[in-house]
Amino acid sequence: MLSCFDENAHNLASLGAASLRSAPQYYYLRIYAIINFAIVVAVYCRQIFVYFVAIRASRSMFEDLLRSILRAPMSFFDTTPIGRIVNRFSKVSALNSYTTNNPIT
Repeated sequence: MLSCFDENAHNLASLGAASLRSAPQYYYLRIYAIINFAIVVAVYCRQIFVYFVAIRASRSMFEDLLRSILRAPMSFFDTTPIGRIVNRFSKVSALNSYTTNNPIT
């Protein structure tokens, strides 16, 4: 009875080996390459999207800051040093360069 199982196992093993030999040689390698190519394209598109969103956000922040500074009353400029105002603008500029040079991963 045990020999019956051994013969069936041997037949199944040889059937599996034969089916692997009959498959195209690079079939699985092509599937792997297609999946990797799709991942590379997806990551590239994501990086481009993050780049443009960061640029738009930085531009919006800068425009809002500039609009509020230009519409501020003169008493604001009497009490606030010019260096502090310029420092605020440079922080927005630094945020822009940080987000474009160090994308989110």
